[in-house]
Amino acid sequence: MRRFMLLFVLALFAGTAGADRLDSHLRSVYSKTPDDFPEARKRIGQVFVLREMSDSLKKYQYRFSKEPRIGIEKIDYDKYRGQEGKVIDLVAGETGRFKKFYWLVEFGDGTRGYAEWLPLVPEYIEGTYFKTDMAVAEKLVGHSVWVIKKQRPLATPAPDKTVEIKHLEKVTVIGIDTIAYGHGYGVAPFWLRIKTDDGREALVAYDARRSFHSQNPFQKSWKPAIVEAIRNQQVIIGMTTEQTRLALGEPMRINRTVTATGATEQWVYRGLYVYMDNGKVRAFQDSH
Repeated sequence: MRRFMLLFVLALFAGTAGADRLDSHLRSVYSKTPDDFPEARKRIGQVFVLREMSDSLKKYQYRFSKEPRIGIEKIDYDKYRGQEGKVIDLVAGETGRFKKFYWLVEFGDGTRGYAEWLPLVPEYIEGTYFKTDMAVAEKLVGHSVWVIKKQRPLATPAPDKTVEIKHLEKVTVIGIDTIAYGHGYGVAPFWLRIKTDDGREALVAYDARRSFHSQNPFQKSWKPAIVEAIRNQQVIIGMTTEQTRLALGEPMRINRTVTATGATEQWVYRGLYVYMDNGKVRAFQDSH
């Protein structure tokens, strides 16, 4: 799992200036205090469950330490698998190059430990899922979601099988899978098991901000050309900010200019610049 997190970070900050941007990002995050992360602190008092792992991950076991420090010990997989714990606090720990933050947790047997808080996934504890998230996810079973297409096809429980889908394809949630798969990808506490209209089954990481929409993102009033562009993950002149986000996702950066006639923005994507004029695309430039 740590290897995956490293690859995930590198993918987010790839490019010529990637190392500098990552360094700047981490300095910005770790210069703060635990009170500066209200979304993470909402987890205090919540109950989590230690996830089952696939065979390729069991050897790593669960990573918690006895003290809030960089060195992470392992706790026994077979003993703690499926056990519940509770978040006690989010605390600052040992300082290396950057200040580190840790979840202070208490397991069901009364012992306490520390898990490293990861700024790219601030609401999760590695190797666990929260029961509050599970309660929300269970309500999706039997209903439709619209899946956001990523660079890779969807994973399945079988390491040698994947499923290709279209961007924002409508699928049905048929269940939940809490196993941590070594061949899986997507930063989330568990998986939604989904089925396409043609009967193919796959796994979607449970992360509504980056993996799926629980409501139909397309409005009936939108022109067919706009809908087609969104499904093809392309931008066209006249798109709104909402439509652009649906097509391309969140920009890496937004440069904003305010004039007497209104506000203009430059949305920066990897290899693409989109120019917004009063909330609509007026031009775009790519590097191809």
